[in-house]
Amino acid sequence: MEQQLLMVMEEEYNALKQLLNLLELQFSFILKRDIFSLDKVVEDIKLCNKSIAEAEVNRRRLTEGKAMREMLKDLNSSEIKSVFKSIENLLEGIRLQKETNELIIKQNLTFTNKML
Repeated sequence: MEQQLLMVMEEEYNALKQLLNLLELQFSFILKRDIFSLDKVVEDIKLCNKSIAEAEVNRRRLTEGKAMREMLKDLNSSEIKSVFKSIENLLEGIRLQKETNELIIKQNLTFTNKML
């Protein structure tokens, strides 16, 4: 069970890492005002979100709906704890990048509305 959980968590980590890379790419397209590339990256983000959701469902099946913090107390695997900590850090980076992208988009929309 621990090995399966570790594999699923690593899969989730990789999907989250890909999402962060896509959000950073989105950021660069926003700054360049490259609308066509921005539209393409949005589709890629949607696909990535789907793979993250699938990994999350698989993890919840393995943990039988228990919170990960509870599972970590029961498990003595340093590998799982390490991957979990990496996922937490990655999620924080994703949250920050997402908020940054949203802020820049809102600023651009405000500027555009004022110009109109």
